[in-house]
Amino acid sequence: MMILAGITYLPECKDPKEARSCGIPNKIKDGDATEFIFKKDLMMDDKDKDKADQNGKKTIEMDDWMKEKMEDWSMWDDMMPVAAKYECDGGFVMRRTMKGDMGWCRKDGSFEIPACISREDYWDMKLQLKNGGEKKWVDRDGRVFGGVVLGMMVDWKGKQMTDWRFGCDDRSNDYAAGALCRTLGFKRGALIPVSKKMMKSLKEETKFGWTRLSCDYDDTLIQSDNCRRMLYEDAIKEMGMKAKCFDFDITAVKCFENDEFNMDVDVRVFKRKIMCNAKVSKEGNKILLGPMVDDMKVKFMLDDREIEVDNMIYKKRQGSFVARYDLRKEEFECVTCEIYMGDSVISSGKSCKED
Repeated sequence: MMILAGITYLPECKDPKEARSCGIPNKIKDGDATEFIFKKDLMMDDKDKDKADQNGKKTIEMDDWMKEKMEDWSMWDDMMPVAAKYECDGGFVMRRTMKGDMGWCRKDGSFEIPACISREDYWDMKLQLKNGGEKKWVDRDGRVFGGVVLGMMVDWKGKQMTDWRFGCDDRSNDYAAGALCRTLGFKRGALIPVSKKMMKSLKEETKFGWTRLSCDYDDTLIQSDNCRRMLYEDAIKEMGMKAKCFDFDITAVKCFENDEFNMDVDVRVFKRKIMCNAKVSKEGNKILLGPMVDDMKVKFMLDDREIEVDNMIYKKRQGSFVARYDLRKEEFECVTCEIYMGDSVISSGKSCKED
């Protein structure tokens, strides 16, 4: 209650969108918020950051994830926090979010927060992917991003609690696949069918560890309160044959870093030729650029100067824009290729002599 100018104001319960606040809590069970984050904290320029440092206030560097979230957070009141960092009481272990000890607001008015769990009740999952040696599920750096998911439960000290087990994909969804992939260090994921090669690589007898893993949002880890799961043994005891899983029910996922249209550009420079290699993907799936080429425009630049090239062509098999230009008498440090769709730059790449 507040009295102002003789008028009494009482608290009201409102929908988060109407209140322009998700109501991220200052206290969680067996823990507390130690720091609140406001939109203004994420929009500081260098001058504001220097001033904050001088006053002993911590500044926050925006990563790519926060930049994406800023669009969601634009609807919330500037005076209300959009995120918070938490700490558990003594004797409790933090069940972390994908951002560690931080919780945050979502666009729909919900929030994702850590939880404080007693050491006796705490568990975590170690995961690995088995792809049967299929090269299509391994990136250029040798990182496996697709395959059958194997999980092992560990306690708060990281000590093994179970053997490696498979998941059963009954009632599962792509948000759950994303939660599994985030545990493996990726951003998102999707369920995929188990291939014959994947199955051949699984020499041991199939033992299921969990089933019916599903999540409500695409920003969680599997321990989140916004995900549901059952131990396979418990599901069998409760539902009998209705919960029975078979080899074709084994959970398999593909993981990726970006769910949006993504173009990587690699620039190669020769004495009389510039090649601009463009690789396009969405949700980890390669997309052929050919059908979109007619709507694209390509600019080539030497340092900050645009150059006029001769006979630029698109080579479909290589996925490359190739331009003829005599670079032998030019002085420059870097060659840049910018690809436009309409008036907007959708991607660019650069090759420098120092590289």
